[in-house]
This record gives sequence, structure tokens and C-alpha cells, in this order.
Amino acid sequence: MIKLIDILNEDLLSDTYQLKGVLIVNPKFNSYTNISSDIRAIKGITILSERYYPKSEKLSYPKYILSIKIDPSPFVKDGGFNKDSIDYIIKEIKSIKGVMNFITNRKVTKI
Repeated sequence: MIKLIDILNEDLLSDTYQLKGVLIVNPKFNSYTNISSDIRAIKGITILSERYYPKSEKLSYPKYILSIKIDPSPFVKDGGFNKDSIDYIIKEIKSIKGVMNFITNRKVTKI
């Protein structure tokens, strides 16, 4: 028998969230193809969309504007999808070889 609480939990987990930011990479250490593949492998990330940031004389490293879609369900067993979940995702992105920085305002929107 299906419990009402199970149905409510499944409904809450069906939401998807979006995190946006700017990724700065050093292609001497890792290609963007490998970096984006590593980002997609991070727990909770389902879709990664990117747009190349046009080069200028002031930019010495390639930049990409990222839109990351996050499925909150993998975080349920760790206490739910919350600020710590976002911090985990950002930390994992920054730890990828070739990533110089990931700049975000940590604002997550429900989509």
C-alpha cells in the first residue's frame, strides 16, 4: 500500500533546480571537454549547458558561462537539498583539475 507521506516525498523530489556561474579554466592542465565531463559526473548534476565567454585582451584564461541543472534526490539521505548541497557542488567543481575558479552567487532557482 502506498503511503501518503511517500507520495508527498516523491513529489518534493521531482523538482529540479538551476545554478548559474562563470567557469574559468586553464587549458594547459585539462581540456574543457574533460572538465565538463567531470562536472556532469558530480552527484546531483543532471544537465550542464555552457556558453563560451568571448575573449578580450583582459582575459588570459578561457571563461564559460554555465547553467547547471540539479536533481535534489541524491541529497535526501544526507539531510536534504540545502545550502550544504550547493556548497558541495561548488567545492567539487573547483576541485577539478584545470578549473581555476567557479564564480557564482550561490543563488539556486527552482525550474
